[in-house]
Amino acid sequence: MNRRFRLIACVILCHFISPVFSQHIHFSRIDFKPEKNVRSLLGITQDRLGYIWISSKSGGIFRYDGREFVNFLHNDSLSNSLADNWTECILADSSGIIWLGTFGKGLDRFDPATNSFTHFRHDPKNNSSIANDTVMAILEDHLGNLWIGNYSGVDILDRKTGKFINYSHRPNDSSSLSNNMVRALYEDHQGTIWVACGSPFPNEGDPNEGGLNRFNRTNGNFTRYLHDPAIPNSLATNKVKAMFEDSKGNFWVGTSGDGLHIMDREKGTFTHYYYDSTHPEKLSRPPVGGIPFDHITFINEDLGGGIWIGSLTSGINRYDPATKKNTHFGAALKNSRAFIPNKNDTASGFLDVSPWQALFTKEGTIWITILISINNYEKLLYSVNPFEKSVPFYPVTKPGANTFYYDTDSILWIGTDGGLIRKNLKLNTEKLYVHDPKNANSLSYTGVTVIRVDRNGNFWIGTYSGLNKFDPRTNTFTRYLNDPKLKSSLGNDSIWSMCLDHNDNLWVGTSRGIDKMDRQHG
Repeated sequence: MNRRFRLIACVILCHFISPVFSQHIHFSRIDFKPEKNVRSLLGITQDRLGYIWISSKSGGIFRYDGREFVNFLHNDSLSNSLADNWTECILADSSGIIWLGTFGKGLDRFDPATNSFTHFRHDPKNNSSIANDTVMAILEDHLGNLWIGNYSGVDILDRKTGKFINYSHRPNDSSSLSNNMVRALYEDHQGTIWVACGSPFPNEGDPNEGGLNRFNRTNGNFTRYLHDPAIPNSLATNKVKAMFEDSKGNFWVGTSGDGLHIMDREKGTFTHYYYDSTHPEKLSRPPVGGIPFDHITFINEDLGGGIWIGSLTSGINRYDPATKKNTHFGAALKNSRAFIPNKNDTASGFLDVSPWQALFTKEGTIWITILISINNYEKLLYSVNPFEKSVPFYPVTKPGANTFYYDTDSILWIGTDGGLIRKNLKLNTEKLYVHDPKNANSLSYTGVTVIRVDRNGNFWIGTYSGLNKFDPRTNTFTRYLNDPKLKSSLGNDSIWSMCLDHNDNLWVGTSRGIDKMDRQHG
């Protein structure tokens, strides 16, 4: 297994990738400094309290609260510490317990209330023990059953007794699991359990073994779905890693190579969506290069219905079903020596090529772990919210933009120290209103501090010297100024704030107090 990580490191660590920025989606790299050198983050989950838990290749597990990381490590002198620092997968169950699959040291149960770990190890003398100590996948189904995918098939844990029931591959029995090297588990909306098998990495099983399996809860049998070169609508390869059912009921399956599919579960057939370098905007996995162990690592859906597809050496694609277009994030490796940036890459801040697993939260934020970082070993975690609103920047020709009013879809009014600007955003034109000593119907003063609009469409403009009523239909201003001889005039000409209340009364905040205007009599 160490060979797997060395191969990936040799392929991608020698390349430096510059960020390509997007105008719409921005990825944030999360910095952390673990106690041990961590070169890979693997599994990721979120518990019912909102904490994010992350497993790693060599650094134990991490709990993240959005600000800081807490690291849990193996300690030889403590029997209730983490079994091993290489944790392949992690799951927060519905009760708040954290389950961990280690590479070679079995399954761990972690209770956050006591900070203690309980170990489940394979015992050759006990048929009810876990079947294999290399655990690659953990799933809690809708009934509360805990499914464990390992290198000896699938186990179901009875949490009350601590006993396991194993389902494995049996030669010459087509109703058994297609392969014992289980890489992923999934439960669809109908409650059906799906098991993905086969590893594309060298020295990890037979190159042709693997497959997708559907479990029958009634009789305990499996239905196999395998690659058949004679059948075009069979799986692309038998190395299956990613499964996902979207909000429209489409069942996605991702394999090694150019293996993005939607499966017809009634017919047992697969529709392929192949990568086309001449049309990268079409639905497909990220760019396909010459890396033999490249594969689709995850498939998921964001709150807008976009389908996210991660790959081992080519970054991420987001497919928008509404526009029927792909957007690529990150970069791609064509082969072990050539780094090929994608011309249509619109990534913003995603600097890596090997996204391994993604957590899609209910709030819309996506968290992505990186198998091997090409930039920095402390840059192994990303977050992104595709629908996070940002404030657009509008440059203005005058200094001191103090206030604004968005009139229609295209008209933006901006009060500045250099006058009132009417900006047409569609035509990219501007009209400037300033004080003109020769025109009594111009602004009372060029420096504008505040804008309010009443129900009749009249603009009330506060300046450093005077209040103005502006009629946009006639482009004329009516001034209201302080008159020391008239108590009912404006109290002070320096205006800093205004408010139109629910009765459309105008309240004016000046340097000498608050004025309420009788708009009928002025």
